[in-house]
Amino acid sequence: MLENNKYMSLIAGPYVNYVSSTFNQASYTPGGSGNIKIRFRNKGVLIANNSKIILTPGNANVTIPTQQYIYNLAAFTMDSATFNFNIGAGAPNNCYVPCTLTIKQDTATVYSSGIYIPVGTPVVTAVFTDLANNFANWTTDGTWGTTTSQFYSAPSSFTESPAGNYGNNLNISMAMTNAVNVSAAPVVFLSFYHRYATELNWDFCYAEISSDNGNSWHTVASYTGSLSTWTQQTYNVSQYINAPYMVKVRFRFTSDDNTIADGWYVDNVVLSTACVGTPVGLTPNNNNPLTFALAQNFPNPFNPATSIKYQIPKAEFVTIKVFDIMGKEVATLVNEKKEAGYFDVVFDGTNVASGIYFYKIEAGSFVDTKKMILVK
Repeated sequence: MLENNKYMSLIAGPYVNYVSSTFNQASYTPGGSGNIKIRFRNKGVLIANNSKIILTPGNANVTIPTQQYIYNLAAFTMDSATFNFNIGAGAPNNCYVPCTLTIKQDTATVYSSGIYIPVGTPVVTAVFTDLANNFANWTTDGTWGTTTSQFYSAPSSFTESPAGNYGNNLNISMAMTNAVNVSAAPVVFLSFYHRYATELNWDFCYAEISSDNGNSWHTVASYTGSLSTWTQQTYNVSQYINAPYMVKVRFRFTSDDNTIADGWYVDNVVLSTACVGTPVGLTPNNNNPLTFALAQNFPNPFNPATSIKYQIPKAEFVTIKVFDIMGKEVATLVNEKKEAGYFDVVFDGTNVASGIYFYKIEAGSFVDTKKMILVK
């Protein structure tokens, strides 16, 4: 219900959100150049004036001549912005170069995520592998388990209904019990093999990812109908990876109240990461963040308290303040010098009224603002 309330609150006004991004070629070379097209949509019912699409370099290995475009988007319309970039001659080969994509409505950030430019053929390293030999790495809220009736690699696979056909009115999942910390290399790929037999367009299989230890989830892909042969699926899930970079995978199955079938089988689940070109002034693999970032609070909407995560790649004096919709300051959450790292602060709304609030971070030259909703 809270998620529905949040979505309705957002689309009741202007609401610009990310749709997709496309590079003009598959890979680049040190000293080369290229561009990326960012597509976005106003999902709200009002015109989104002063919508800012911003792409900033993560370090000195890339320059972006024009870093911001401003749009006035009519309700329910889509547009795109193309950013040119130049790769530094000294950029590490076979790695990714980090950038940050930010979408703002006026001064409020509505979307922020990493964009990673491939240089050469980036090396990929597995950080989590499960061949479905047992269920030790997973937690389920339903009947998920292992079965020997189907598998890609012997002796077993995962399925939502080990005893036979699945039941009606299901919404059950299996999720990784322990998160994988990918802060040192936030370019992340998810791979697995699967096959399924479900009622077309009524029963669904969802592959989902979380980067905040399972507090919130993003749908990577969904499937319905039938796939009778074992097929590998591989996805670059980097767009969903943000602070605190604690990644979990979840497989979720839903069914309606009618026809049932054999269900979904999943095997050989792998999370992999690729190297990211080291920012100037940071030591490789020191687990420091690559860029400044302010995460969306969780939960949102909230009552009465919510958590706000942020990260800084170097020591800075940091302030985080909360304002009401009229611009009046209602709380100061952080007001001190912080070393490089990942942080979490709590805003307690017990003594303020329900409504829309904004929280703003200032850390050196980095400034960002996000919106949150208190519902009592």
